[in-house]
This record gives sequence, C-alpha cells and structure tokens, in this order.
Amino acid sequence: MYVTCTTHQQVADVIRNMVVRGAPAIGVAAAMGIALGVKNSKATNAADLKKDFDQFAKRSAKRAHRVNLFWAIRRMTEKFESLRRAPSPKSGKPSK
Repeated sequence: MYVTCTTHQQVADVIRNMVVRGAPAIGVAAAMGIALGVKNSKATNAADLKKDFDQFAKRSAKRAHRVNLFWAIRRMTEKFESLRRAPSPKSGKPSK
C-alpha cells in the first residue's frame, strides 16, 4: 500500500496513526515531513523558518517507540542549523 502525503501535517498523521510501520520507515517519513513543511513554509527569514521547523519537528515526534524518529529529527535539526549559520551566497554573512 502506498500513501501519498503532500503536507507535513499529513505525514505526522500517518506516523501517529501507525500507517507507517517500522522504525527506519518512521524516521524517513518524519524527515520527509519536515522537508515538506520547510518547502511549503511561508517564512520570509531564517528566524521565522526556524520557528516553523521546530513546529514541524514537534508535530512529527508525537508517537511512542520512536528512536529512529528522534534520530531523524535530530539530524534534520543539525542540518538546518548548519545551513542557517552558513554564509549567505549573496552577502557572505550568516543568516540570522
């Protein structure tokens, strides 16, 4: 069975309702949900995107037995932070 999700809310719902099963699949689904949330975010600056990102991660984390889920969320958070601190290609200064 395939389930198509186009928003982070839909991904969080399939994780929470145990449509996605198996620790590795849950971790991948959570990472993809966060990526969808960031892609669809209306944030106009890094600070607002960070708030949205944290909300997406928190929503994805609502499920028991979630070692891989937390691992994926932690990895996505680390990547987000490293990109946020990286110099902007236009200004050469880190995003705020």
